[in-house]
Amino acid sequence: MFGIIGAVAGWLFMGIFRGCDYLFARIPGPIYIRTTLTGLGLGTLAVLLPLTRYFGHEELESVLSNSLGAVFLLTLAFGKMAAISITVTGGWRGGFIIPLFFTGACIGKAVAILIPGLNPALAMICTMAAINAAVTRTPISTTLLLSKLANLSPFTPILFASLIGFFLAPKVPLIASQLKSQIEATE
Repeated sequence: MFGIIGAVAGWLFMGIFRGCDYLFARIPGPIYIRTTLTGLGLGTLAVLLPLTRYFGHEELESVLSNSLGAVFLLTLAFGKMAAISITVTGGWRGGFIIPLFFTGACIGKAVAILIPGLNPALAMICTMAAINAAVTRTPISTTLLLSKLANLSPFTPILFASLIGFFLAPKVPLIASQLKSQIEATE
């Protein structure tokens, strides 16, 4: 279940990312215009959802330790997807992995709140694995990394969620270097 949820979130993220990329590519003029608009967008988002700032590894502690509602967690996940997309496509430095882990943790915790009886930690880790594997197309390394970081012994559910996220991901990779490798492999 978490693999499917993570894959759907991955598709949503890739849609947001491509939409931001499309919009930023149409801004004429020098790069500082685009990066200024990026800063304005990120600043506005940070005022509305302060936990979307930064990469997310320290903000994850707030998600873990506070009693946040499911709707807020889903809103936070959507906001983080927008923040990652705006950052990278707007010309600022940023990456995917830790922000996607944060997004997956928010979604997993929201699902655990909505379906009582689920193990919140396992829900969060499995959703983190699935969304990251869907976007980065790295199911094995994602599983190994999360298993080690979380010090979680049930390795199999994480691997299963990661593989489901990977197999349900779009066939066209989001990351440009993976697209180049895929084209070279088919030639």
